[in-house]
Amino acid sequence: MYNKSKSFIYTSALPSFLIEHSLDRFESNREKQKMKLEKNIIRLSKGLQDIGYEIKSKTHIIPIIIGKEKLAMEFGKFLIDNGIFAQPIRYPTVPKNEARLRISVTAWLTGTNIEKALRIFEKAYRKFY
Repeated sequence: MYNKSKSFIYTSALPSFLIEHSLDRFESNREKQKMKLEKNIIRLSKGLQDIGYEIKSKTHIIPIIIGKEKLAMEFGKFLIDNGIFAQPIRYPTVPKNEARLRISVTAWLTGTNIEKALRIFEKAYRKFY
């Protein structure tokens, strides 16, 4: 009935305020957000490298190679228990014994967020490496 009822189908458009907001986003100057994202990527990557992690990514997605799948899962659980969501990626998504954590950096992270994350990553480094 939902798929065939003309009166229902033609009344399911998005609300006008959402459409207006979306159109405004196309016209907004996003340069400030791009610069903040780049700054956050550099700050987090450098902080992780200073701790001892091998970081090769220059993008907002930062993989940390852990190796063993079980260790990656334990590492990920430690992080989530401490307030950081870093998705463990393991076989068969990546080759066996090349499990990793995937960190996604955003422009919405504050300096305080990054510093807190780096303190937790430092604790994780001491625990798992």
